[in-house]
Amino acid sequence: MATIVNNPPSNVQHTEESGFNFIIGIVLLLLFLYVLFVYLIPAIPRGFGGTQVNVPSQLNVNLHQTK
Repeated sequence: MATIVNNPPSNVQHTEESGFNFIIGIVLLLLFLYVLFVYLIPAIPRGFGGTQVNVPSQLNVNLHQTK
């Protein structure tokens, strides 16, 4: 004769998710990346004082050099 064991239902309620939490996570990740690229990355060189490059207003380039 076979023994039948009926396990009682667990107290954990399983609900079906529509993936809304996943979409919210993707939107938050994209928002974080946008803020990173627009605000934080350009601020990094300014935090180090930056590099100052002096460019003269007029360049004298002589293409016809004599030997």
